[in-house]
Amino acid sequence: MKRKIEVTKEVRVELMKEFPVSEKTVFNALTFATGGYAAEQIRRRALELGGKLMQEVEPTPAAVEA
Repeated sequence: MKRKIEVTKEVRVELMKEFPVSEKTVFNALTFATGGYAAEQIRRRALELGGKLMQEVEPTPAAVEA
């Protein structure tokens, strides 16, 4: 199951300013590609600023055959 937090460009810019990090760092945190304290803080703040947690559910073999 893939997870990511969707935010607007404005929120991404705000996160880069609030946590002096690069756009790539914010992207990695929001797509759960990295872990650690900073990534957790970025994700928590993104949700506070209106981000939406999205989860992609992979279909089961039975669902694909139907």
